[in-house]
Amino acid sequence: MRIPDSITDALNGLPDAAFLVDDAGTIVAVNDAATSMFGYSRGQLIGSIVDDLMPASAREYHKGVRTKALEDRKHRSFTSGSTFECERRDGELFQADINLSPTTIDGVAMTWALVRDLDGPAESNEGRRQALTTLDAIGRMATSTFDLENDFASVAEALNDVVSHDRIAVMLISENDPSLAEVLFVAGDVHPDYPVGTVVPVRDSAMSRVVAGGEPVSFTHRLLRTAPPAVKKGLDNGYTETYGVPLIDSEGVFGMVMVATKNPRMFSEFQKHLIARMGDHLAVAVTGQRMRTRVRDQAAEIDLVNEIGQVVSSSPDLGSEFSSAEDLIRGFVPFDRFSVFSIDLEEKILTRTFVLGDRLDAFNQRDYPIRT
Repeated sequence: MRIPDSITDALNGLPDAAFLVDDAGTIVAVNDAATSMFGYSRGQLIGSIVDDLMPASAREYHKGVRTKALEDRKHRSFTSGSTFECERRDGELFQADINLSPTTIDGVAMTWALVRDLDGPAESNEGRRQALTTLDAIGRMATSTFDLENDFASVAEALNDVVSHDRIAVMLISENDPSLAEVLFVAGDVHPDYPVGTVVPVRDSAMSRVVAGGEPVSFTHRLLRTAPPAVKKGLDNGYTETYGVPLIDSEGVFGMVMVATKNPRMFSEFQKHLIARMGDHLAVAVTGQRMRTRVRDQAAEIDLVNEIGQVVSSSPDLGSEFSSAEDLIRGFVPFDRFSVFSIDLEEKILTRTFVLGDRLDAFNQRDYPIRT
C-alpha cells in the first residue's frame, strides 16, 4: 500500500529512526533517520522484514516480542526498560530503545516503531551516559582500602541508582576448596536458604553455570525448569529475573555477583551491561583486597616466627622456653604434635627431643640413633 508523502515528510523531522510496519513485520515506510542509522537506502528497507535489522541471534526473540505486542495494541514508550541490540548494514551492533505505537491507515492495522540509538552521541542519551558515570564510581573506589564486608553496601547503593533491583549477593569460591562457594554479602531481600555465611557446593548453585562458561547467566520463568534450586525458589517467590555475572582474575572465575528483580519488565539489555560492568570493577577490587590480606598474613607470620625465635633462644633452658612458646607456635600453625630434635652429627645420634602436644613413647628417650 502507498503511504501518503505528508506522513513520511513529517517523520523526517524526527531524530529517531521511524518504521511503519504491518502485522507480518514488513516495513512499509521509513524516515531519513532510519536510512542513516542503519545504512540502507529507503528502497532497501521498504519491503524487508523489520526483524532482519537485528543480529541473527536475536531475530527470533525480537519477532516473539513484536508478535506478542500485537495481542495488546498499546503505546509502549522508551522508558519501558526494554532495549534491543540492532545491526547496521556494515555489521556494527548498537543498543537501541524501541518505541511501539499502534495505528490504522486506510483501515489496515499497523505499528509505528521508533528506534533510538543508545550508543550514539545524541543529547537524549545523557541519562544513560550519566548511568555509566555513576556506575564507574565503583571502579574509581580506592581499591587499596576496599573491604568487601564493609564497603559493598556502597556498591549496592550505587548500582541501585542505575539498575533498580530487589536483591544482590556476592559469592566467592573457597581458596582452600574450589568445590565450595560462600555467600559473603547480601543487600536487599535475604534468601531464606542463602544468608550471609552459607557455604554450598559450587555444582549445586548458579555458580556452576558461571564457572562453566565464564559468561553472565540469566534465569527467568521461561527457564525455570533448568534453574538451580535456590534460583528456582526465588523465581517461585516473586522474582522475575536473576542475573549472574562472573568475577574473574588472571586464574579464571573466582566468584559471582547475582542481582535479582521483581520488576515485571525484568532487566533490559542495557541494565545487564551495567551489571556486568559493575562485576568487572568489583573483581579488580576484591582481587586487590585478597592480595593485601595475603601480604598482611605473611607479614604477621614472619613477625610471629621471629617472636618464637626470640623466646626460644633467649634462655639457656631450651626445654622450658620451648614449652613457654607453645601458644605462639599454635598461633602460627595448629598442630597435634610438634617436635624439635637436636642432632649430634659426629656420633649420628639425636641427643635431645622437645615435644609439644601428643607424645610417642618410642621417642621420649634423650639419645638414640638417627636411623631409628
